[in-house]
Amino acid sequence: ATVAGPTELARLAEGLNHMLATRQQHDELVAMLARELEATAISLVEAREHERRELANALHDTTLQGLIAAMWQVDALVEREGGSPALERLRGDLEALINQTRGVTTGLRPPALEESGLGAAVDELARRTERESDLAVEVDDRLLGARFASGVELLVYRMVQEALQNARKHARATHVHVLLERADGFLRATVTDDGIGIDEAVLAERSHEGHLGVVSMRDTVRLAKGEFSINQGAAGGTVVNVEVPVAAGS
Repeated sequence: ATVAGPTELARLAEGLNHMLATRQQHDELVAMLARELEATAISLVEAREHERRELANALHDTTLQGLIAAMWQVDALVEREGGSPALERLRGDLEALINQTRGVTTGLRPPALEESGLGAAVDELARRTERESDLAVEVDDRLLGARFASGVELLVYRMVQEALQNARKHARATHVHVLLERADGFLRATVTDDGIGIDEAVLAERSHEGHLGVVSMRDTVRLAKGEFSINQGAAGGTVVNVEVPVAAGS
């Protein structure tokens, strides 16, 4: 519209100033919401970890100790009464259950993550995966022992764990390569397998059936202002990539 004089100019300036002030308030609100979403994502990861630790402690202090006590009783019975095939089978079953329970508690509460950091914890996870399956897991750790905020390390560790579980259970893979690196202000984990590849229709079907591992990974990472992708590899198989921003110097 044509500006005819000082009054119109003053009104135009007032309107523009109001628009700028509203825009600034909007930008500040968006920035605040983004910070709250990021904090919520990390808090969600930490809350899940707290539940896992509580479950791991309960398994260790009750179920595992009960199984060990039962095996001791079997050993005492064998020593007192003599062995038999039935008792040997029972002892073997108890020993297998003890090892399985220990494996579960370690998965729920990975001690290497808190003690030694992400690289060591992922390497321990890879070795445990190899012991429990036919999957060969190679870890290329380029973090050089660097430590990050506990919530960020937990988030990336669980992403790698979920990707390895999918490679074992669904991809029919024989080999997995895990790359850990820090670049361009991001902590990055890339998990590549040689399995049957990704099928979006299968992912959607599994999501509708309540299998939400991939969906949960994607949403949690994005809430933390990170990037998550799952794609077909160039030579087949599946590539899962996770990038989470990290502060300079952390």
